[in-house]
Amino acid sequence: MDEQPDRGDAVFKFERIRIDLNSRQVHIDANLIVLRRKEFDILSFLAEHPGWVYTKEQIYLSIWRDERPVNVDNAVTCQMKQLRKKLGNNPKGTPYIETVWGVGYKFNHGM
Repeated sequence: MDEQPDRGDAVFKFERIRIDLNSRQVHIDANLIVLRRKEFDILSFLAEHPGWVYTKEQIYLSIWRDERPVNVDNAVTCQMKQLRKKLGNNPKGTPYIETVWGVGYKFNHGM
């Protein structure tokens, strides 16, 4: 069963990762992970429903809203690549942001 994040004080808390929606800060253990605006928005969007798979189109429509990059696929892919690089792996050794081939992406919190 997928665990829902603890939303107290607009903070998602998982085993090692803490996502503060108000301060827009992410910590893994005691380390601050510096994210750009879109990276943070994507992470918080995915972390709201850990384990749920979202298509690139769903992510794009939720994050970019009215902005129109030239290539939706490339815009999402580039942001995901940078986000995964910054976050690394969860305690299970799998990436926090996992690609579900042929479908999209999901957040793995490590539980």
